[in-house]
Amino acid sequence: MSTRYLLQKFFRAFLTICIIVTFVFVALRMSGDAALQIYGADVDEAVLEALRKSWGLDKPIWQQYLMYIGNIFQGDLGKSYLDGRDAIEVVMERVPKTLSLMWITAIVTFLIGIPAGIYSALHHNTAMDRFAMTLSVMGLSIPNFFLGVLLIFLFS
Repeated sequence: MSTRYLLQKFFRAFLTICIIVTFVFVALRMSGDAALQIYGADVDEAVLEALRKSWGLDKPIWQQYLMYIGNIFQGDLGKSYLDGRDAIEVVMERVPKTLSLMWITAIVTFLIGIPAGIYSALHHNTAMDRFAMTLSVMGLSIPNFFLGVLLIFLFS
């Protein structure tokens, strides 16, 4: 593997991350005033201004972007709108359940998929081969978020 190839891959990965981070920043700002969304329109203006100031929303957009990037590089992903905890805390709290769901999915996939694939390869163009192929295409067609919810209901 050449150095140039590795540099190209790292550059593309860095560029992709920059684009995603910028997209998230823009998407979060497109939804309007965060202070109004959190507290509503019937709250005192001083409370809204205090929130804007504490989150840096009173600064120009380019300064907000630089603060956003700086915070990401420091591992500060912000605060939860619901309870004010660090976002990384909220994410890490859910990692064990996510990993257990991932492992269950992987095990079920291997226990069903590999034997079905071997059977289909050995019995090409039979009714069971067509059934396995249809089932696998249907399985691939189900969106991951929907399948995740189904598995949560199944295993919870």
